[in-house]
Amino acid sequence: MRLDLLLANPYRAFFPAAWAMGIWGGLVWVLFYLGGASYPVLAHPQSMVGGFLFGHVMGFLLTAGPRFTGTGPLKPLELVSTFSLYIGLCVVSVLNDAGGEAGLSAATLFGVMFAACGASLVLILGGRFLKRTKNPPREFIFLPMGLLAVVVGALLRAFGVLPLLANLLLFEAFILSLVLGIGGRLAPFLLGFGTDPTHASSQRGDRRGDQRADQKTRDKLLWPYLLLFWITYALEVFLSESGESVGLAKLLRATVVLYLLLREWRILSRPKSRTK
Repeated sequence: MRLDLLLANPYRAFFPAAWAMGIWGGLVWVLFYLGGASYPVLAHPQSMVGGFLFGHVMGFLLTAGPRFTGTGPLKPLELVSTFSLYIGLCVVSVLNDAGGEAGLSAATLFGVMFAACGASLVLILGGRFLKRTKNPPREFIFLPMGLLAVVVGALLRAFGVLPLLANLLLFEAFILSLVLGIGGRLAPFLLGFGTDPTHASSQRGDRRGDQRADQKTRDKLLWPYLLLFWITYALEVFLSESGESVGLAKLLRATVVLYLLLREWRILSRPKSRTK
């Protein structure tokens, strides 16, 4: 495969590797049943979340991020470094089919590698955002916090600090943030209510100042929901440590998500586009 094609479409490298990790994540149960592996208490969730799920996240964001910011394809070093980190994460995930002390040390290494992968996305996409020639969609304000959840959650889990918060950040908050951010842009488009997801929100030019001012005004409308969304996780940890029911925090988070689905995604509106 040509290098320029991979640099413009990094998902071509990440997605097949992620599919392989998805197959492995299910295969460990077959091996366990046949007596060829220990109970996959670490191998399965880490292969599926760190390998299968996060591989698709990295492939998508490294492909879409440069396009949404108008900064051109990845540089060779960016592709090599991120893909190498991801392969390292996959290798560590596979090694976690061992139990005992080996499994515990591998779990620590998994957390560090997971955090490194997340940090690489933050550095590359953050740098692209600063050099952008067009603004990404307003819904993408959920993405930075989602990537931050990966880094913080993985490090907390690696060193056994605040395990409840670590698991909430790593196994729920990060992917839900990405779904709300990316889906908030794609879903209305697929239903016929929005513009092309890669359409420039704000081009540089004579009207750049007015367009960016309008963009900031629209962005402010989503900040309260982003803030409330993250408050629910802090509330859940606080209630859990206090020995109280966390149902209120979960209900509040579900309400925020449902409101965004109804208001931003318009899931109950009849689609304008009636195509397949």
